[in-house]
Amino acid sequence: MDQEDMHDPYAPETHTVTNVKVTNKNAFDITDRYDGVPYVFKAKSSLTMPADAALHVLGWFPGVDDAVVFNHLQRRWGYNTPQRMEKGEDKKVIGNIAIEPIVYRLVPVTEAEGKRVAAAK
Repeated sequence: MDQEDMHDPYAPETHTVTNVKVTNKNAFDITDRYDGVPYVFKAKSSLTMPADAALHVLGWFPGVDDAVVFNHLQRRWGYNTPQRMEKGEDKKVIGNIAIEPIVYRLVPVTEAEGKRVAAAK
């Protein structure tokens, strides 16, 4: 990243993902846990979760292939059994899970803004 990009709020390096929005389009709730915290993906609704929890529970990280997430969820949620796969339950249930990164743009604080913040303290 060159000096000019450091002040460009639209440069890719200024974006970060710290949360993930997960939508459960199924007609039933799905529950899971990460680090002692329960995550309940309620039917027909969305949940925001930290990116590190999404990695553990969903196998999701920025740029991951959808097939990797599918295989992870298939094993984690028990849809990788021959009976469920023959019926197509794995594709139906996991296909109804939508994962969207919540992207934040980090921008540098200008000198004038920094002085205003310091003065407010």
